[in-house]
Amino acid sequence: MGFIILLNGKRGIKIHLADLKPRRPVFKKIFHLGLPPAISQSMRSVNMLVLTFLVAGFGTVSIAAYGLRVRVLALVIIPAVGFSAAVSTMVGQNIGAGKLERAEKISRAGMYISFLVLTLLGFVFFIYAEKIAEIFVPGQIEVIAECAYYVKAMALTFGFIGFQMAINGTLNGSGNMRQSMDLSIISLVFLFGFAFVLSKYTSLGINDIWWSYLISNVLTALVSWLYLIDGKWKNKKVI
Repeated sequence: MGFIILLNGKRGIKIHLADLKPRRPVFKKIFHLGLPPAISQSMRSVNMLVLTFLVAGFGTVSIAAYGLRVRVLALVIIPAVGFSAAVSTMVGQNIGAGKLERAEKISRAGMYISFLVLTLLGFVFFIYAEKIAEIFVPGQIEVIAECAYYVKAMALTFGFIGFQMAINGTLNGSGNMRQSMDLSIISLVFLFGFAFVLSKYTSLGINDIWWSYLISNVLTALVSWLYLIDGKWKNKKVI
């Protein structure tokens, strides 16, 4: 269906079969631009894998609660990804048009809107944490309580997740994919570092791992902001 739409040209873009011939320079550029975001996205899977090793040491209830974490976080990530994609597209368009001041305004607006919307979403999740957990595992009292604790801890920083992803959108839209990848790696280092230290050397146990997400989200958002105010992202030339 996608090819039909592109081939008939009725939606503003028309391609021909000759356009589909592989071109080495284009492939090289796609690979160069696409590899850092690919690594960045893979960090989420690495994140989950690494934390699973730590959580597994606290029993089946904690493992079940951690599994629910993925489903709950997916509900939050969707709007955050949407704002990030919008910022990326609009920043890229305006930089391409030479309107750097407007691109900067869009970046700031994206950060504020994303932070506000996800903070409000976090407020709702905090209030109804138990109800949300119960949707996935009705009747499992221990798992619900564990998951609700995690949701409440994470809900406090939903806004920071949105803030950071909006900045990622700015970096990707301006061609600074490498910096966006760096932020994903930094986030993983923060999360695993705090989760390991807190879970192994404090008395709260599994709850320390949940709080490590809160600390990691805030610190990653701060580092992202420092990347942005540096201003070098405006000097990148994708093409």
